[in-house]
Amino acid sequence: MRQAPGPDGLGKQPNTHRQPDEIRRQRPATSPSPSIQAAPGDQRPADALLRIILEGTAGATGDRFFHSLVRCLGLALEASYVEVGECPEEDKSSVHVLASWSSDGVESAQEFPLEDTPCEIVARGQVFYQPQGVQASFPFNQFLAMVGAESYLGTPLFDSAGNVLGHLAVMDKRPQPPEPLALSILQLFAARAGAELERLRMETALNNALRQEQAMRCQLIQAGKLAAIGRLVASVTHELNNPLQAIENALYLVGQERPALSRQGHENLALAQAETERMATLINRLRETYRPAVAGDFQPEDVNELIREVQQLLAPHLRHNRVELALALAPALPAAPAIRDQLKQVLINLSMNAIEAMPGGGRLAIRTGHQPAAGQVWLAISDTGPGIAGAHLAHIYEPFFTTKDAGTGLGLAIAYDIVHRHQGRIEVDSNPDQGTTFTIWIPTVQQ
Repeated sequence: MRQAPGPDGLGKQPNTHRQPDEIRRQRPATSPSPSIQAAPGDQRPADALLRIILEGTAGATGDRFFHSLVRCLGLALEASYVEVGECPEEDKSSVHVLASWSSDGVESAQEFPLEDTPCEIVARGQVFYQPQGVQASFPFNQFLAMVGAESYLGTPLFDSAGNVLGHLAVMDKRPQPPEPLALSILQLFAARAGAELERLRMETALNNALRQEQAMRCQLIQAGKLAAIGRLVASVTHELNNPLQAIENALYLVGQERPALSRQGHENLALAQAETERMATLINRLRETYRPAVAGDFQPEDVNELIREVQQLLAPHLRHNRVELALALAPALPAAPAIRDQLKQVLINLSMNAIEAMPGGGRLAIRTGHQPAAGQVWLAISDTGPGIAGAHLAHIYEPFFTTKDAGTGLGLAIAYDIVHRHQGRIEVDSNPDQGTTFTIWIPTVQQ
């Protein structure tokens, strides 16, 4: 919980503070100091202080190491406040606090701006030391006043290439001597902290790369499965179409003999013709869905308009299942190149799945939006059902995978294929007892 502004940050204020003569700035030493000195007033040998800190941080990694480090430094140096912070790679104007320790239990903010703070100087790769009067030099920093800081000592954290990753800082309520006696200890552990921070960044980058590779591998597998289904559907529809045409011709000939048919015969004939026509429509739809699309098939479509059309089709199902529909459609949504019937089919499939997930009633929400920078429109379909089991999430787009008693397992597989043929992407977010949301992104310009 955020209790106060960061140890060095309060919002942007004019840099009007005066830098007193006793402030010391220096580049970090290229090699460790030949001797380690204890904090002023501390009668314990310096090697005892080192042993306390080393024992407290030995074997620790990640967050545990940073929290152990600031605690051990604070206790060993008898400081008022110790902090280790990271300069985020995506935002060099702020600091993310990795761990902090206070003798008074004061909590730091998780993030604060660098401007007009001692950390701003440290972030340039310089050691910053002000033995007294640090509050007067940074009058807009409320946190310094909150911890009662009189002195400040901060050193940068570097990676193996010499880039600044963050800082390690110690504050005290007491004034300090002109020379920073604890600097050698601080720099020694700043080197260890910098190495750990670099390791964590590399670990995060590696995990992200592995996740991306796994996602691409899953997409390739999914594309292969859908391609196999496409070939199967094309073959089946071709084989079904020939006997279906023969049946339609036979029924037509029977219809020419209407005077010879009984009343029941006329009814049976009409039913057979209606069903064969429905079968022919279904086969044509399947064939069109898996027919390779060409550029001319894509026309500018208003996604909001498609949703309103689907709303009319869903109305009886919504009433029957006591489901409330909530629309939040972004105004002036740009058109997206799409095959109208296919995109409409995706909307119907996802909406019907959501309705069927709420047999006892619930709320179906459909939202749209626009990401101009990415050149995409998006739509999200959410329900308040029980959610999708974690074990099933990895398989929901697989053909013939279903948890429904009467399901075919093709609805989401077809939706996935259609979205990807529109050069878009589909993602799902589902939590037990909190519902499910499917989000689709479609580019506004066909590549």
